[in-house]
Amino acid sequence: MQPGAEHEDCFEVLQAKAQEVVVPFNQHLELDGDVNAWARLYTGFMRAFTEAILAAALPEDLPQAEILEWIYERIEQCLMTTSERYAFHYISIGALLKRL
Repeated sequence: MQPGAEHEDCFEVLQAKAQEVVVPFNQHLELDGDVNAWARLYTGFMRAFTEAILAAALPEDLPQAEILEWIYERIEQCLMTTSERYAFHYISIGALLKRL
């Protein structure tokens, strides 16, 4: 808990831990160095979480499927050409708190 936080006096931190979790598409890149495959896998991962939200934000009178495909192709191209700018790290943080 940060000093001065609103609920600072409600809990005591007994344990806290941060750990980087293995990301499969990063693992593939480390093993074979294939940036194109990494970009394709990374884009697919991102698409799984963002496509429905993105589609809902697009106007209905536009060709949504074509626009979505164009967006994800563009993302994949960016990842391929400048992969060093888009490192993905999954950090898991856990804390064991005791209520005071």
